[in-house]
Amino acid sequence: MHRLVVSGTEAGPGEVRHGTVRVGNFADGTPLEIPFILMNGTKDGPVVYVEAACHGSEINGLEVIRRLVTQELDPGRLSGAFIFVPVTNVVAFNHRMGHTLFDQENMNRVWPGKQTGGMSERMAYHIWEDCIKQADYVIDLHTGNSTLVPHVVYMAGKARSREMAKVFGIEVLVQEEVDPAWKEKRFGGKLRNTADEAGKVAICPELGGNQRFEEPRIIEGVRGVLNVARWLVMIDGQVEYAQAYRVVQQAHLTQVKASKGGALIFRVKSGERVVKGQVLAQVYSPRDFSVLEEVASPMDGLVIMTADNPVVHTGELVAMMGAILEEF
Repeated sequence: MHRLVVSGTEAGPGEVRHGTVRVGNFADGTPLEIPFILMNGTKDGPVVYVEAACHGSEINGLEVIRRLVTQELDPGRLSGAFIFVPVTNVVAFNHRMGHTLFDQENMNRVWPGKQTGGMSERMAYHIWEDCIKQADYVIDLHTGNSTLVPHVVYMAGKARSREMAKVFGIEVLVQEEVDPAWKEKRFGGKLRNTADEAGKVAICPELGGNQRFEEPRIIEGVRGVLNVARWLVMIDGQVEYAQAYRVVQQAHLTQVKASKGGALIFRVKSGERVVKGQVLAQVYSPRDFSVLEEVASPMDGLVIMTADNPVVHTGELVAMMGAILEEF
């Protein structure tokens, strides 16, 4: 197996090494650096990059990576290599926030970063240049909220990425389509999309909620990464596919919002299949408990997520929907 070198840290065949990507420093002189882990196998094979906590509050992936490194993977029996970044946005992570505090930026909109940019752009730039450019495959671990249906996102038209999404072994696959709203929301700056455009194979598993470790989602994440390693013949064993799959269209997922402020009573749950016009939730007034609005589904499809907090203002999210493209 070839030498694996990232930011001056080298892992020889069969070795695990820890290092940091240096980005800069904070005002008090504390270094701004991002830790990584190299796991180099003893035989030739692909290089897989796995990151978590690009949004600092999305931490299930951190525990997924810990278990992979300390319990599941043996570099002595590995073909190829892994580059792990357990906490990608260390600034947001330390503030328990999704976005970077100092530049108010969403780090997953600025890939591949910018050497002379703001803090988020610089973190992305150094990780991209030092870590991701060496990889053939990219797995970007994210979460949503506590009601989120676990799913794996891939870019439409990228057959190899779709196959890797399927291999991850979660029932719902979300196919992301490019449209004007996609461009307006800067989705081209998401890691998986930037990696795809750079010729890599990339997916984004969405595993549960924020600010907590959720054991079922962590188990799914560990199994998913191991499935990818088996698919790439990096480790022994058979891929554990889901029993059935549903492919959902995202452009981005249809957001259903409240027209009236109040409290929500949901009539459906995440993961349910609904028809256009079906009532998703009622909004009632905290003043007199009258029903102010029945929020209806704008489409036939799958409920991907419902609001965590049942108290909503006018214009706030009630649910996210996706149109079902195929089932197999």
